[in-house]
This record gives sequence, structure tokens and C-alpha cells, in this order.
Amino acid sequence: LNVRDAAAQACPEKNLFYWQAFPAGGESDISARHQQLVLKKKCPKIETIVQYKPGAGGGLLWSQLNGLPNDGYNIAGAVVEAAAGAPFVEWMRDNVLAPAKMESTRDDSHREIIPHRTRGYTKTRDGKIANAVLADTSNKIPGGGYVSTSDDLIRFALAWEQEKLLKRATMKMQTEKQKLLDGSLTGYGLGWNVSVVAGKNSISHGGSQHGTKTHLAMFPEMRLTIAVMTNSDFAEPARVVELLVKGIEAAAK
Repeated sequence: LNVRDAAAQACPEKNLFYWQAFPAGGESDISARHQQLVLKKKCPKIETIVQYKPGAGGGLLWSQLNGLPNDGYNIAGAVVEAAAGAPFVEWMRDNVLAPAKMESTRDDSHREIIPHRTRGYTKTRDGKIANAVLADTSNKIPGGGYVSTSDDLIRFALAWEQEKLLKRATMKMQTEKQKLLDGSLTGYGLGWNVSVVAGKNSISHGGSQHGTKTHLAMFPEMRLTIAVMTNSDFAEPARVVELLVKGIEAAAK
């Protein structure tokens, strides 16, 4: 997508359409709504209209975008590339994976043989466990196109906490609950859920798609980070995190 035409202007001349490959109400939607507020403050004369096109692992979204004008007013996952002037995978490698020493994390590929990549599972309507449909995530790498390990997720959290990825002031912004137009607080910062889990303040993020569900949670007061990765899209990794925290607390008494 050519986002430079619109981005080069102080403010776009007409409304922006911000496309989502997920249904309304999820983490991606909440994040988009926060960006919507920021853009409205910077450019009050235009609107950022969030559009939803879930389905086919992001395939429906990109099929839709391919038929739209390449004028920079229909945007999705290309913002980092436009700002950094580099392909997304390269930017991630140099600015996130390398500093965090995440050697087992890479962009996914349904064609390549990736050592130790597991098979994903799902449940049928009658409750039977079945192989999940193969998802080609190469068309939505910024929104779920990476494979990783629980060890690497812990390395990511450590690098984030040690300011190897962002400045402390930026990290503080990430963990502050955002406000809606009516002034009410959300449970979401900038990229992180900000909540209380098992009575403890938590900074977390989860993800799911065909055949997988994951959850990474940091508990600053406990100096604890938990990463749970599952190869099924019906698991409850957030619940596992909660039970682990309760178990740790009980053992410490």
C-alpha cells in the first residue's frame, strides 16, 4: 500500500479508511479506536473510519484492499514500513528480535519447513478435536504472521522491561489506560491490556488464530512474567496465567 502520499501531508485532504482483518470488539479494534482519537486531535477536519473485513486469515481484507485506489487513504498494516522506510520483517529483525535475542522467532511461511513448528488443532461443532485449517499468514505479518516460542516471549518481555526496545517514557504511555470520547477509561493502553489478574496488577497481551492461542502477562509488583502458548484455538491461556498466579501466591504464604 502506498501510504506516503497521505502521510506526506500535514493532514490528509479527505477521510482515511482504517481496515481491520478482525471483527469489531477485539484487541485490534480497541487499538484502532485509540489511534482514531490521536488522528482526530491532530487532524480535526477529517475522520478515520474503521472498517472490518474478517475471514480467511486476513485474506478477505487484502482481497478488498487490492481492488481499492492506491492513494494512501485506505490503510492497514503498512504504517511501520512507511515510517521506517524499510520492509516490516527487516525492521522487526533489527529493532525487536535482535535486541531481545529472540533467535527462535521469525515470520511464518506455510511453504517453508520451519524446525519444531507444531501442528494446530481446533474443535468441530460437535466438540471433536480436529486439525486446524492451514492458515497462510504471509498476507498479514504485522497482525499474526510470526511463529515463536514461550522462551522467546519471555526474552521479549525482559527486553521491554530493561528498556532495550523503548524509552521508559514511551513504556509508561503504553501502560496507561486510554480514554474514550466520553472520558471513560478503557482496560487498554497502547498495545497492552492493563488489568488486575488474581488480585495483581498485570500488563498483558494475547493472540489467537487458526490452531493457536497465546498469552503473555507481566506482573511488575511480583517481578513475574508468564508466557503461555498453546497449539489449539479453543484453549484458555489467560485462565492458565490466572491459575499460575494464584498457585504462586498460595505457595508463598
